Amino acid sequence: MTPRVAIACSGLGFVRRGNETWAATLAEGIHKSGGHTILFGSGPRPEARSPYVRIPCWRRDGWIRRFLSWDRSYLFEQITFARNLRRHLTASRFDIVHTSDPNLAQQLIPHARRRNLALIYKDGLLIGPEWCSKFDHVQVLAPAYERIARDAGVDTGGWRAIPHFVDGKAFSPAPKKESSPRTVLAVGDFSNKGAKRMDWVVDEVAKVKAPVRLILAGNASKEDVSKLRALAEEKLRDRVEIVTGLEHHQMPALYRRADLFVHAATREPFGIVFLEAMASGLPAIGHQFEVTEWIIGPGGAVVDMTKPGELAREIDRVLSDEALLKQLGSAAIARTKTVFDKDAVLLKYHQWYDELVRRRSR
Repeated sequence: MTPRVAIACSGLGFVRRGNETWAATLAEGIHKSGGHTILFGSGPRPEARSPYVRIPCWRRDGWIRRFLSWDRSYLFEQITFARNLRRHLTASRFDIVHTSDPNLAQQLIPHARRRNLALIYKDGLLIGPEWCSKFDHVQVLAPAYERIARDAGVDTGGWRAIPHFVDGKAFSPAPKKESSPRTVLAVGDFSNKGAKRMDWVVDEVAKVKAPVRLILAGNASKEDVSKLRALAEEKLRDRVEIVTGLEHHQMPALYRRADLFVHAATREPFGIVFLEAMASGLPAIGHQFEVTEWIIGPGGAVVDMTKPGELAREIDRVLSDEALLKQLGSAAIARTKTVFDKDAVLLKYHQWYDELVRRRSR
């Protein structure tokens, strides 16, 4: 019996974060590899070649944003999304519902238990073991998170460590020629309230001794883009390019324009952008966080992103040595093929879904 899986993410179609990318790519991957899945979101159809159902709700970018903070707006979005999603889960007789929205998952707990529905919560926001202990089935993105939960006394018998994956056919390297200046790329949220720390990247690249250009790619409000642009142009003048509004299918071409990828978040829950960059042949530099170090492996380096000058020195070290740059780029590609290959990771999902359905039928 093929499991009937609902993959739900309330921000699909109008929010661009790692969680939305995860939901869309997983639904498409499961669907194309023979699974039975339907993707649920509240916005227009996202970039996903899989069945999609749009669920009405009080979206966080709608009228409620005039009266509520972003956090409260997101909470109301999840609550109203869950109310309408439950009707579809009942009518279509799903076996599994998989979501990364924390309050949406919490709202679905009673319904899942009444309907003998396996509910999987993906802890993509790094809320922590205590929150995750509410759920019978939890997906974490790296083995370290399971260990941290066990150390905290949480029963992880129903947990699985399944990382994000990358499509090595879509994200692949372009032939590179030695050129000057080299191009450094950073991808993430531009907001000052976010955790991607684009301002830190700008400050550090401005200290690099080698001739470099910086591309900053992401999405944010006009105000946040203007603030970042002003800072970047003050520090780097004409050596910076700011790119916004790219769709996911446009990202491979962006990565191929760069020589090195940097990410300054000090506690990134995972970071799909690492995989996309590394599969594209870019060495990656991230913060000294256990999960980030595990993702990058030999395909780059980690530094203390809280110490001024550390990132700049590492950029200089890598870009000043052509042999090292090529070696790290090759290792980055190999790392994604070995650990984060799309087909291998999708197989883990299929196996887990099959196991949950067998338990449900007993």
